[in-house]
Amino acid sequence: MFAIIEYVLPMFQASAVSSGLSISFVTSAQLVAASKLGLTALATLGTYKVIASVLIKSIDKIPYVKPFLFGPSYVEGTWVGKFGDHPKWSVEHFEQTLDSIVIRGYAFDQNGKKYASWKTTAASVNHAAGFLTYTYDCDLMSHNTPQQGIGVFQFERLGAAKAPHRIYGYSTDLVDGIRTENDEVKISDSMIPIAEALTQARRRFP
Repeated sequence: MFAIIEYVLPMFQASAVSSGLSISFVTSAQLVAASKLGLTALATLGTYKVIASVLIKSIDKIPYVKPFLFGPSYVEGTWVGKFGDHPKWSVEHFEQTLDSIVIRGYAFDQNGKKYASWKTTAASVNHAAGFLTYTYDCDLMSHNTPQQGIGVFQFERLGAAKAPHRIYGYSTDLVDGIRTENDEVKISDSMIPIAEALTQARRRFP
């Protein structure tokens, strides 16, 4: 943008515009002014897009920046929990960017056998109220077709300006409307391998 303003715009002087370009209701000076305004707007927009793109990529690649950027809305990382009358342990990976939150979850039974897996289709954090809500697609190993549902979880945190370290709530498959309560804790800001996270889940929720 600096180069355009410094070197290109000075070339657009009224004297440099042929009088033949003038229209009865538009003078050469007005054409020059409009050209300068258009070039400045395009240059500013292009610069903004480049800076925004660089910042977004930097934030995604530098995880230490995210806790400060998202503040009380920061949920990225690995979460583990336990649910059901016949206990099952859950492992969830929260992937958080400036414009989305994606949750990939897995559940295992007492024998370590995979019970289900799910992925959110939409997720939202209300940091003021301290709630996480999302919709998801779920594959149950005992079912032939995937199921859809919703999840609602409340934060446990050390203050209104702090990120949650624990969440309580439930998920509900729309096919039956039955709520499944879950209690989860965050064990890492990074994505821990599922097997390792499952071991920690069993240790934290015996």
